[in-house]
Amino acid sequence: MLGLLDLPTELLVELPQYYPVLHCPLQADVLSTYLANDYTGVDTLCALAQTCVRLRHVFQPILWQNIYVCPGRSNDIEGAEGRMKTDETLAALRRVKDMHVHVRSLTVSLHECTETNRSPAVELVRFLQCIPRLRTLIITGTRTRRDIDFCNVAASMLGISLEQMTFPSVTELTTDTDDIDLMLALKSFPSLTTLNFGDGRNHSITFHLIAEYCPHIEILRNIGLPRIEFAAPHLEKAPEFVLALYKYFPKLRCLSLSGSLSTDSDGLGCMVPLGFQRLEQLTLRHKIWVEFDPVAGGPTTTRGAVADQFVEDLIAVGKEILGTSSTKKQRVLRVEVKNGIWKDNPQITNTIETFYI
Repeated sequence: MLGLLDLPTELLVELPQYYPVLHCPLQADVLSTYLANDYTGVDTLCALAQTCVRLRHVFQPILWQNIYVCPGRSNDIEGAEGRMKTDETLAALRRVKDMHVHVRSLTVSLHECTETNRSPAVELVRFLQCIPRLRTLIITGTRTRRDIDFCNVAASMLGISLEQMTFPSVTELTTDTDDIDLMLALKSFPSLTTLNFGDGRNHSITFHLIAEYCPHIEILRNIGLPRIEFAAPHLEKAPEFVLALYKYFPKLRCLSLSGSLSTDSDGLGCMVPLGFQRLEQLTLRHKIWVEFDPVAGGPTTTRGAVADQFVEDLIAVGKEILGTSSTKKQRVLRVEVKNGIWKDNPQITNTIETFYI
């Protein structure tokens, strides 16, 4: 009877495809088709790589294709106990020179960046210089913590560290904020075709920076639309926001919009007359809005069920938007109804419907 070692290398390298790829909560939410922090695949690859010399040569390069550096926050006792800090981990990875050529994806948390500790951002940039074939970069921990930070320290530190650096191999970037410091750092990634954001409202003021520094953008995921309830004159409205998308990203093939969506002309309906000519995939991620009381520190309302009619309206306007595309490829509409954000609950998507047009 044949054993594992009797299989040819061509079959052995196919085995990892049947195990999940490790994703951080941010990336899992953006892609919405994966579970976060599922170590099953990594544990299996580690076990196979340590079985014998032959399997080590086969599986260790595959193990190094996806690097995951997301330790617990420094103020999290359970997360910090017994773990290397981010800068220490990145420095250790930098010393394993024979594996650098295999790295294709890198996930890094910058939670440990503070005004007095710039090391995580510096070590990240140093490691980026060592991995010439990197394609996908996921940076989490850059969102401002309102109870701690007066400014976005992690984004600022990363922007400073990336000055005058260029990484042309990176084609996909995922980040949890569109902070201006981070958007200015996009000039270091001129070959980007895919840009993903975490939950939160985006600002069209950053779109011209993205378009200027990354002219090849074809995929934008989890773009947070302004809420129609905010009617103050100084706040941006959805039509202005959508017009900026249309103006700055004419090559868009895949677009994912999130927020407390509406389907009228002041919401998604304003996209129909514009006509996104190359659009192939559209994802509408409706998040049930809950008002919070800043004094009591809790919700003033409870999340309720989304009416079936509203979901049908979302589907209808989504089909109208895709109907204006002149692409000859199959068009895909995906509608999601979410009941929170990824930090609160990993199982957040209540409704998913996919349509092929």
